[in-house]
Amino acid sequence: MDGGPAAGAPAGLSDAEARARLERFGPNRVAPIREVTFAGIAKEELAEPMILLLFVVGVAYTILGELGDALTLYAIIATLVLVEIWTEYRAKKAISSLATLAAPATRVIRDDRVAEVPTEDVVPGDLLVLVPGTRIAADGRLASSVSLRVDESALTGESFPVEKAAGDDAFSGTLVLAGEGLLEAVETGVRARIGQIAKEAQEVRQPKTALQLGMKSLSRTLAVVAVLFSVAIPLA
Repeated sequence: MDGGPAAGAPAGLSDAEARARLERFGPNRVAPIREVTFAGIAKEELAEPMILLLFVVGVAYTILGELGDALTLYAIIATLVLVEIWTEYRAKKAISSLATLAAPATRVIRDDRVAEVPTEDVVPGDLLVLVPGTRIAADGRLASSVSLRVDESALTGESFPVEKAAGDDAFSGTLVLAGEGLLEAVETGVRARIGQIAKEAQEVRQPKTALQLGMKSLSRTLAVVAVLFSVAIPLA
């Protein structure tokens, strides 16, 4: 415990109420944290039918003694896969980074005292203590505000701080730059705005870039040509 709030401040939830709400609403997690690795994405890309077809044709060229053509195909496969891996890795890493926009612990008022609790244990109805440097742990409404300014760039991309008064909304993942206040948590976890963004980003497949589309088209053309040659060479 860090001591009591100022006289006249709200008492906050009791520990028993907080436990009951945690059971009801679940942990305050933005999104399931999925490990993003080059190896995992490489496995996905190597399972692409077109890549497998090119690889099979490359093996056929190798067996037929056409090592130059085989090496060319292997080089094309490597280039295609590396481009896909790098593009997918960056996109998925950006999505997974949303889950890290939370401090490990958050100061709240519980049982009429200020306590530091794991951020995952913050529940709707909690009163969050906001001071400079606080990473806000839930969407909510400000119960009080004194010269409060918040950096909302994680959500909006806006680089200028936003002034917040009592009654204004504030959002999970944003950062308090100046002032102080109390925020009554309304939405936590995947129900918070940043949780919804993370969820939608994981469900929607990233659109292919012009380079990726061009490489895909090239791989299809090469696959057709390679198959035709692999059939024609033994007949020659």
